[in-house]
Amino acid sequence: MRGNRQSAVQVADAAVIGAGISGLTAAALLAKRGYRVVVCERDVHPGGCAAGFSRHGFRFAVGATVAMGFEPGGIHDQIYRYLGLSPQFVDVDPAMRVHLPDRKVIVATDHQRWFSELKRAFPGQERAKERFWRQTAKLAKVMYRVARRFPVMPFKHAYDVLDTLRTLHPHVYKLLINLNTTVQGKLERFGIDDPAHRAFIDGQLLDAAQTTSERCLFPNGALALDIYRYGCHYKLGGLERIAQDLTDYLSFRGSEVQFATRVRNIIHEDGVVRGLSTSRGEVHAPVVISAIPLENTAQLLTSPSETSLLERVGDQPAMWGAFTLYLGVDERTLPKDVYYYEQITDVDRFHDGGNILVSISPGWDRSRAPQGKRAITVSTHVEAERWMALAQDRRRYLQEKQKLESHLLDRVERALPHIRDGIEVFMSGSPRTFQNFTLRAGGTVGGFPQIGGAANFAAPSHRTDVKGLFLAGDTIFPGQGTIGVTVSGHNAARSAARNLAEKREYVRSQPKNEFVKGAIR
Repeated sequence: MRGNRQSAVQVADAAVIGAGISGLTAAALLAKRGYRVVVCERDVHPGGCAAGFSRHGFRFAVGATVAMGFEPGGIHDQIYRYLGLSPQFVDVDPAMRVHLPDRKVIVATDHQRWFSELKRAFPGQERAKERFWRQTAKLAKVMYRVARRFPVMPFKHAYDVLDTLRTLHPHVYKLLINLNTTVQGKLERFGIDDPAHRAFIDGQLLDAAQTTSERCLFPNGALALDIYRYGCHYKLGGLERIAQDLTDYLSFRGSEVQFATRVRNIIHEDGVVRGLSTSRGEVHAPVVISAIPLENTAQLLTSPSETSLLERVGDQPAMWGAFTLYLGVDERTLPKDVYYYEQITDVDRFHDGGNILVSISPGWDRSRAPQGKRAITVSTHVEAERWMALAQDRRRYLQEKQKLESHLLDRVERALPHIRDGIEVFMSGSPRTFQNFTLRAGGTVGGFPQIGGAANFAAPSHRTDVKGLFLAGDTIFPGQGTIGVTVSGHNAARSAARNLAEKREYVRSQPKNEFVKGAIR
C-alpha cells in the first residue's frame, strides 16, 4: 500500500545501486546463480549514461553510442550467451568516417584494408607508420585476449591474483614491457611527426581512453586504436537496449529493478554492509554492489570517514564532462553516403568542439525515428568543472551554451553540409544536465583517463574495506565504455558470489562450472 511505502523493508541476497549497464550486468549474473537481487535506480528507465529519451517521435541516445563487444567471444557476446539471451545487432563496416581539416579517413574493421587506408590517408614516413600500427595491432591482440577473460586490477585479494593469472597469454610480456610507455613515446621512438596522423590518433584516443597520446598508456591506447578491427556494431534500438535486455532478464529470474527509487545511504555496521536505505524504505542484504561513480558512493556511506573511499576519490585524476546536441532531422538533408558514426577532429584542439562524434540512427531502425527521419546525437568533451561553475550564472551559462551549440553545428556541417536545413527537433545538454538527470558527481562522464597513476594497477579496485560492499562502473577498473563497465560489473558479481557462498544460508545448489569459462567461477 502507498501509505506504508516509506517504512517498507525488503530482504534480498544482494542489492545493487544504479541500473546502468555495469549494475545490471552484476545483478543479472547473480540472478543467474539463483540469488534474489534488488536494483535501486533513481531514474524511471534503465541505462544510466547509455540510456535514451523520447521527444516528438524521436528516440535519442543520452551519451554512449558506438557498440562493440558483440563479436564471437567479445565481452557482451559472452554475457549474453551465458544468460541465454540473443542480442539484436548489425555489423557496421567501415566503423566510422573521420573528417580532419584537409582529408577524410575511413576506419575499416579489417586489418588489411585499414593498413591500406593508413597509407592513402597519411602519406609520408610510410615505413615508420606501418611499424607503429603493426606493433599496435600485436599489442592490442594481447590486450583483447586478456580483457575478454575478465582480469582484476589492482590486486587487493588473493582471488584477484588467481583470477588475473587465468587471463595470462604467452605474449603477456609485451604488455609488461610497455606498461609505462605512452602512445606519444612510441610515436617518437618510431620518429613519426605527422600532425594529421597525430590528430587522428588523439581524436580516437580521447573518445575511447579519455585522454590523448601525450599521456595515454600504450597498452591501453593500442587496444583503443585497434578495437574496431574486432568488430563495430549497431545495437537495434541503441545501446539502451543492452540495459533493457538485462532488466527483462532480471524480471524473468524473479529479481527486480525498482525505478524512481533514490538510495539515501549504504547501511554498514562494524565494517560489514547491511543493506540500503532508500526512498521506498530499506533493503536488507549481505551484499551491496554500488554501480555509480566512486564519489557518489562515498557520499552514501553513513560514516564515510571509516572507509578509504574518500581517499580514493581524492586520488582520481580530473574526468571529462560532455556537451551534447540531440537532433531530429529529415534524412533528405543528409548525404546519401552518410555513416552511422562520423567524427570531426581538429589538429590543435580536442575539446569544446575540437573533437566531435556524430551518431546517426539508421533509416531502418523505426524505434529511433519515424520514417524518413533520423535521430542524431552530437557529443564533444568539455571541462566539467568549468561548466558546473558557469551554471551558477544563468545568463552567462545560456550565452556560453548557445555559443557552443552554434560552433558544434558549424563543425558538423563539415560532414553533413545541409544539416541545418533538416533540423526538426533541437536540444542540448551540458555537464549540469548530466548531473541533474543522472546525479553523477560534478557532471562528469566517461570514466577516468587511461594514464599512468590512474589506470591498470593504479585504477580504483572493485573491492572496499567494508565487507560485502563492492563497486562497479566507469570509475572502477578497467574504466569507460560499455565493455569496460561490463567487465567491472562482472568482477563485482564474481566477488559478491564468493562472499555469499561463504554464508551457509546463501549457498545455492548450482553446478560449480556454471559460469562462463574464464569468467565468473
